[in-house]
Amino acid sequence: KAEQIDAGRRILRRYLGRKGDFLINIHATYAVTKKPEGVKMGQGKGNIEYFVARVPAGRVMFHIPSLNPMPGYVPNLSHFREIADQMPMSTRFRMQYNNFGPLSAGKG
Repeated sequence: KAEQIDAGRRILRRYLGRKGDFLINIHATYAVTKKPEGVKMGQGKGNIEYFVARVPAGRVMFHIPSLNPMPGYVPNLSHFREIADQMPMSTRFRMQYNNFGPLSAGKG
């Protein structure tokens, strides 16, 4: 739901502060409609109740580009664990190492 995505955004904002940057790669764009209680069948579609996001398996939902851990370094992921508790599906943490050996070393 959009509320769960927004709760994750608020947790990251609380952890990173105003200057910390992060990316949210999912957007709640699908509307879920519901008819009021006691309304008979027919008579058109119901009102929009909430918005949801379709998230395929393996999709990166939240990304912090400034958090590039070095091999052997384990960063503190407590804020991501707090976000994972808010999500309705099982989540997994993935750290990306952008170390390609001599290719990633700059000119020198």
